[in-house]
Amino acid sequence: MNRSALVRHMARQANIPPAAAERALASFAEAVGASLGRGETARFRDLGTFSVAEGVPRPGRNPFTGAPLELSRRRFPHFTPSKKLKDILGTPRPDAPPEPMISIY
Repeated sequence: MNRSALVRHMARQANIPPAAAERALASFAEAVGASLGRGETARFRDLGTFSVAEGVPRPGRNPFTGAPLELSRRRFPHFTPSKKLKDILGTPRPDAPPEPMISIY
């Protein structure tokens, strides 16, 4: 699913114009981004938790000169799915073919 498919789905489910769904999605993304920018977490009960993780400093190389250098620590977004989302993903799709039985005998 991409952004436009999500907007169409939101518009149908909420019975609102697609432009309103687009604004709602943009507002959601902006609010989560602002929260993460402040170093906070954003928790959504049935979806999961967005947080900021920090990488450790690591060695690197200048691609032009090949000289070694130290790459500083960086911050990046991290998502932890909720139990409900994990349960949804853990159940097989109704249209998925059954897994083959493997016999070891």
